[in-house]
Amino acid sequence: MGIDRRDFLKVATAGAGLAIVGNEAAAAEVTETKRVPLVRGGQVPDIVVVGAGNFGCWTALHLQRMGASVTLVDQYGPGNSRSASGGETRGVRTSYGDRPHGLQWGGWAARAMKKWKEWDEEHTAAMLPRLFYTTGDIIMRSEMTPFMEQTVENWNILGMIMRF
Repeated sequence: MGIDRRDFLKVATAGAGLAIVGNEAAAAEVTETKRVPLVRGGQVPDIVVVGAGNFGCWTALHLQRMGASVTLVDQYGPGNSRSASGGETRGVRTSYGDRPHGLQWGGWAARAMKKWKEWDEEHTAAMLPRLFYTTGDIIMRSEMTPFMEQTVENWNILGMIMRF
């Protein structure tokens, strides 16, 4: 049994707002009519990672390996098919020329690919299947667009090899 993030925020903010204005009975009524999230007493994590798709799971694992106490939360549970990174075939893209933070996101994606490859190298000796396969990418345009120009500039800054 879970709780929808939007419902949780509605209930939490409505209850807090009513409590602030002094209507504690109404605040208690609002919170009693909704489901509440699972809370484990006495366990306070250093970090909570919201979203248990590929990036959330890798982030939580990396933080845990650094010594942090991590709680991983997802609306539908870890590794679910509703996540953007769920399923068996997902691509990692570095082409964010249309975003003001595209260089940062592209760098993160390139680092994620490096980490996937390191994971495979570390675990193939234990007979685990490879998880990362380099497939390449093709972007077809009749001419260079501002998106492509910025993407190529980001790739050059990141030192990524591109073949045209």
